[in-house]
Amino acid sequence: MEFSISHDLHRLTKDVNRLHGKLKQAAVRGINRGAQSVKVASSKAIKERTGLKASTIKKRLIIKRARVNDLSASIDASTGRVFNLITSLPQSQRRPGYFNARVGRGKRRRYRANGVKANAWNQRAVYPGTFIVKTKRGVLVAKRASKRRTPLIFVKGPSIRGSFQSNYVQAAMRSKAAEAVIKNVRHEIQRAIHHT
Repeated sequence: MEFSISHDLHRLTKDVNRLHGKLKQAAVRGINRGAQSVKVASSKAIKERTGLKASTIKKRLIIKRARVNDLSASIDASTGRVFNLITSLPQSQRRPGYFNARVGRGKRRRYRANGVKANAWNQRAVYPGTFIVKTKRGVLVAKRASKRRTPLIFVKGPSIRGSFQSNYVQAAMRSKAAEAVIKNVRHEIQRAIHHT
């Protein structure tokens, strides 16, 4: 008498392969959710350093998502160029002549500031010799290259890409990645096992 179990082994192999595929998909979802958490942590750290708006930073940080055949995600900040200092001013002060206006009366009349007063890198400071000018590219902060009227040098403000490469932001991203990716992958795998 003989008993054959080859048919059951074939079905078991199919079930194991299906479970393997679901586990890989769960790992991809967990990695991508973890990458999103790391992006938020990096944008908060960049905001602390530069004083830029969180929405501006998030637009410039791009996630390359994980896939089933490539179980790794990355965050790219190469589009985060250097901004003009005008981005560090409140909207109400972004007009030519704002800081050159005279305030006061009589002998107490004075200029509002010796230059543009901006909140770049989360520090409010006056940038001597700078002024706001309207150009073809929009309203920008500039200063003169010499005593002549032209050429103008446009004053650079904070950079998302430069802050992204700093040790402070990289450390914040590493600590968040160590926590969030493992937690999310574990959660997604448990969810996949539970729903099979």
